[in-house]
Amino acid sequence: MPKFSGINMFLIVAILMVKVHVGTAVDCDIMKLLPCYPFIKDPTLPAPSPDSDCCNNLRMEEPCLCDFAKNPVFGSYLNNPSVKKVADACSVAIPDPKTCH
Repeated sequence: MPKFSGINMFLIVAILMVKVHVGTAVDCDIMKLLPCYPFIKDPTLPAPSPDSDCCNNLRMEEPCLCDFAKNPVFGSYLNNPSVKKVADACSVAIPDPKTCH
């Protein structure tokens, strides 16, 4: 039986749970963050450039990050040092689920 890393499991779960709906005004789509996946999977890669697809999509999904952080499936991945590196490169703050409304 092949072993799956946490990131691989995240990708599988993300594909299965394609969308998270937040209220009625915002449609959050975790799949839009797939351009960031290589930077998270391989922490030896340099951080993405601020004008990359990864950063552009991360900024578009920024209103959804609290909901992703509070989600038991996705929230644990936001503590990954590679995620923090990507967020810093994109000038996006990863929210603390305890302070999300």
